[in-house]
Amino acid sequence: MDMTVGQNVFVVDYKSKKMVPVLAFKTGTEVYPLAYFRGSSLGGTNAYGDGTNPEQLHFDDFDEPGWSELGCIAPYAEMGTSAANATWYEPKKYQLIHPGLDGNFGDDSDGGFRSIGNDQYKQADLDNISNIAGFDEIETLIP
Repeated sequence: MDMTVGQNVFVVDYKSKKMVPVLAFKTGTEVYPLAYFRGSSLGGTNAYGDGTNPEQLHFDDFDEPGWSELGCIAPYAEMGTSAANATWYEPKKYQLIHPGLDGNFGDDSDGGFRSIGNDQYKQADLDNISNIAGFDEIETLIP
């Protein structure tokens, strides 16, 4: 798949690793996939992982041209220092995340856990666009 305007755009489900055609945000002349993380009907610390590690989506796991440059993304926590004590955004719903203007989701050098309230995020996260920020940039959530 060529990642240019006019081509199909896909949401990638981290659990099934399946791509589903959808509408997406355009960033300049590029169109990037949206990462979809499904919460749990029970919510809690296991909403986006096993209670120890957050689910992560590594775009270099996909055999798509240019996707390795997208990096890695995990769902965002509102508070917490690890997945074991996380207060997730939208734990009973979902998180849709777009890589923003820089076309990079971030990396997993810190184990992938991202907590806005505890300042556990990367510079590349700040321009990511998500439903948890009202489809605005993640930077708008920083207190």
